[in-house]
Amino acid sequence: MCWLFVLEFIFVLLGWEGSASDSRVLHDAVTRTSGLRVPTGYYYLVDGGYTNGERFLAPYRGTRYHLSELDNGNMPRDHVEYFNMKHSKARNVIERSFGLLKGRREMYVDPMENVVFPLEPQNVEDIDVVGTVESSDQWTTLSNDLALQMFNEWRGRRLAREARAAEVVEITTRARTAARAATAKNARSARE
Repeated sequence: MCWLFVLEFIFVLLGWEGSASDSRVLHDAVTRTSGLRVPTGYYYLVDGGYTNGERFLAPYRGTRYHLSELDNGNMPRDHVEYFNMKHSKARNVIERSFGLLKGRREMYVDPMENVVFPLEPQNVEDIDVVGTVESSDQWTTLSNDLALQMFNEWRGRRLAREARAAEVVEITTRARTAARAATAKNARSARE
């Protein structure tokens, strides 16, 4: 697991062969005694190979996801596309971290020595042990609500920017019209 924007790995599970399914590896990680722990109020982004289960956010399936599909002015049409766009951007940071890790010549013997959560819990109850990773109606509703909230905030900022831009155009147009009128009046006065 990679902590975004810091490019640090906060959990590493070694020993699985490449042909193992993503969900099987994640299940192993969360069920180990010293395995992956999810601090209360946090979640991890996972790719489409995982289920969209409690504390693990996968992208929406069957809709645009890759940033190249949203380039060239193709703006997200709804909360699903917006969530997938943000998910894809975050995943790019994670993939870059993997690239940097692969480029290192030295590897650490015990990656679990310095596991750091983004938040220091006040007590043990602050960290939930996720025993299984499976989809639920409650989690689906929570993740959909999060996507809607993100989209509505983005749309609000975008509409406000567009309104400010329209106001600037209006003021500029009025100023140009007034300047033309003043120039025409001055030209008439000069002829008289």
